Amino acid sequence: MSPQTPEAPPGLGAAGAPAPSVLEGDLARFVAADVLQFLRLAGASGRLEVDRLGEQVTVAFARGRPLWASTSGRSVRLGDAMLHRGWASSAELSAALKDQRERPAERLGSLLRERGVPQEYVAAGVGEVFRRLICLLSLWPDGDFRFVPGLPEAGCDAALEAELDRLLLEGLHQADLAQAHA
Repeated sequence: MSPQTPEAPPGLGAAGAPAPSVLEGDLARFVAADVLQFLRLAGASGRLEVDRLGEQVTVAFARGRPLWASTSGRSVRLGDAMLHRGWASSAELSAALKDQRERPAERLGSLLRERGVPQEYVAAGVGEVFRRLICLLSLWPDGDFRFVPGLPEAGCDAALEAELDRLLLEGLHQADLAQAHA
């Protein structure tokens, strides 16, 4: 693994190249639940990046515990969950998203808290998004994954209390239901 310089953006090596992965593969051969379980059992720290059809889901780990998850797709978004549940107003979300464009390293939950959204609402929203993303990964029959070790580049918006094992079982149950209805 190449050393990282303080000037390099997070996740990039000294020459600006992507940080090397230590685990990678194809979800057609290894299901996402197995990869997530392996990282948990190994006590891994870093980020798992899973790509499928132009969407990337990233799950950050610290000593085997998930810290946060995000997606590049529109399927699961913290702002949408916060609005849907009534935990944030449209004005609060719009202002936080504007702030995030100006400060892209800041996580949305932190920006919502700056706007006065209570921590318990942000924590509930983060937990809901995390559950949905784990279930989404369980439904992906294929895609590429890679695990990049190290400290995740951004802190978490809220502590994830959910047990990964339970979420994986829930995701597998959702996959079974989807297959039964296909």
